[in-house]
Amino acid sequence: MQIITDRNALAREAVAVLRKLPQVEEEDARIIVTVLAARLRNAAYWVIRREAEAIAELPQSLITAFTTLEDAEPLPDYMVFPGALSLAASRKNIYGIMPPAEEDLAKVSQILLWEEREWLADRRLALSDGELRIAKYDGAAQVEWRGIGVRQGLGQGRFCGVVASQPRPQALCRTLGAR
Repeated sequence: MQIITDRNALAREAVAVLRKLPQVEEEDARIIVTVLAARLRNAAYWVIRREAEAIAELPQSLITAFTTLEDAEPLPDYMVFPGALSLAASRKNIYGIMPPAEEDLAKVSQILLWEEREWLADRRLALSDGELRIAKYDGAAQVEWRGIGVRQGLGQGRFCGVVASQPRPQALCRTLGAR
């Protein structure tokens, strides 16, 4: 159900009601509307202050209402990207960086030889303490914005542009054969 309000008609009806009151003139009606509007604005501020927690939860509850759960593979432990194309840092991304922009992905074939690009693949490595999942950026999480401030290098070797969700990127760079 959707309610559509014609603000002009509503204002006309309100002014007509005020004019029916004894001793209320045109200017009085304007003053009454102005005072009520200010009081309602203050009331809205009080409601926001009092209901801050519920208001903060509202966007999440709206998202939740339209979300479905689906089984998925676990996230990779590491994401692989050429170290020569530094990616911007991000405190909120699980891997600590922003995904590459479309132009960054296009540059990969220009800076890496065909054999080197083979390293940019989804892999599962069996280690003595479990499995290590490595994934490449394939454009599914592209950043479509420009003007990234400072880009920081992510290591020494060509494939040390690996960002870890765990604190061991140097070991991974050696595993991937970085020079």
